[in-house]
Amino acid sequence: MEPSQTHGHIGVKKYMHSLIDAAMVNTIRATGKTREALPERRPILDDHHLPYDRPAENVVISGCQVLPTMPHLLDPLSRIFNQKGLSHTFLSKEYCCG
Repeated sequence: MEPSQTHGHIGVKKYMHSLIDAAMVNTIRATGKTREALPERRPILDDHHLPYDRPAENVVISGCQVLPTMPHLLDPLSRIFNQKGLSHTFLSKEYCCG
């Protein structure tokens, strides 16, 4: 089996395990999200006044699910960082870890 052969999905190798959703892998590669329907990160970060893409000592990696589904959990975390004088930032682009 040649590693360059695909399942009919761009970039998904033929040797990928059959339990892996090839369409989802392609969506993650293209958008960083498991589903294209998930909202973009920047508007959520802006709506919650969370800092992003800035130089900082701490980077908060929330993954592709937490920010769009539970941003209210990140507000208190950001406040704690601010109260303790810890520089921090979120990322406007993250890729799902699967």
